[in-house]
Amino acid sequence: MVSGADSAPRRYRAISRRACLFGAAMLPVLGASPTNGGGSSDPAPRRVRTAVLSAWIAETLFAIGAPPVALPELERGARVWGPSDLPAGIVDLGLAGEPNIELLEQLRLDLILADSRLQGWILPRLEPIAPVVAAAIYTPALRPLAAARAETARFGDLLDRRAEAARVVAEADAAFGRARATLSGCAKRLFFVVRLVDDRNLVLYCRGSLFHDVLMELGLPPASPAANDWGFLTMGIEALAAVPDARIIHFEPVPKEARRLFTQPSLWSHLPAVRDGRVTPIPELYSWGGLPTAKRFADELTIALAGRTPCPRRA
Repeated sequence: MVSGADSAPRRYRAISRRACLFGAAMLPVLGASPTNGGGSSDPAPRRVRTAVLSAWIAETLFAIGAPPVALPELERGARVWGPSDLPAGIVDLGLAGEPNIELLEQLRLDLILADSRLQGWILPRLEPIAPVVAAAIYTPALRPLAAARAETARFGDLLDRRAEAARVVAEADAAFGRARATLSGCAKRLFFVVRLVDDRNLVLYCRGSLFHDVLMELGLPPASPAANDWGFLTMGIEALAAVPDARIIHFEPVPKEARRLFTQPSLWSHLPAVRDGRVTPIPELYSWGGLPTAKRFADELTIALAGRTPCPRRA
């Protein structure tokens, strides 16, 4: 398995010989040779046949113009993170935690890209099929946005899409800059980012989540002091009352188990932010997304908050 320098699981260090041979193995895949370095006189590099087992990696590969040939949970997952027009012919590998190994063996893959958190029987069974590249942005370092930038660039290097990866990073940074300028009037307001679960509970995104990092990037201080490498906590709605002056950002659509919050007296309706109109819905985003999700979050916040008190548009 080939992985980032700071995330290689200890029990995979024994296969370092394979990792050392990986670069040489990839030369013919990318249309290069050890002697000519893949110069401009070579034929155009063929598409690297990849299978991807993590949604954040998949959305990053789509963004840099290197779509995989196979993904898990294609129909359900793509509704949240995928492009509006998925290329035809992508193979559905079944459940993300239990991909169809027999199907993977039939796809003549050059690479398998997976999140480093995959454990147990999955990674050892993938190694005989194709070289495995492990990547991670949700780690104990609690810096998913910085890691997403770095992994986007790494995928660009790996798949001969350096210019495209640099463009994706630059476009995300430009979106953050626009949002920071537009929403500068919000800097004195704390922000909760939540996903409603039912009429009593919610998911609260905290330090360790991509959403927390984007808020910080935009100069919008998060209201939650919590932190973990999952990036979220499940808690009762009443927990939001701990910061009565905060604005609440929540994702739509709201599940049917939570819809009564908006029509009947409830814990929700008694929150200061709800009473004062400081609740902002934004469209659904993937909780464990990569850099494309981070950009969409910044864009959606800008659309939802621009012009609202106390977030006037900067002249």
